[in-house]
Amino acid sequence: MDLVTRSGDHLYFVEVKTRRSRRYGGALGSLDALKRRRMTRVADVFVARRRLHHLQPHFALLSVEATPTGGRVRFLPDAFDAC
Repeated sequence: MDLVTRSGDHLYFVEVKTRRSRRYGGALGSLDALKRRRMTRVADVFVARRRLHHLQPHFALLSVEATPTGGRVRFLPDAFDAC
């Protein structure tokens, strides 16, 4: 997990991925079941230790994909639901 940020009542746990190609599913494909479980466990501990149970958690992906003409940045605020 690369970033934790808050917007109002929403708490975002963000994974940042850079990819040169979409092979193997691109950045979104990198969030396999194991990675999602790990992010969920880290988020649970983070929320508990900081007593942030009143905030709505979101698991997000910030994808940076290289293209022949530059790059493309995408933000998926709800890349997956908690496992």
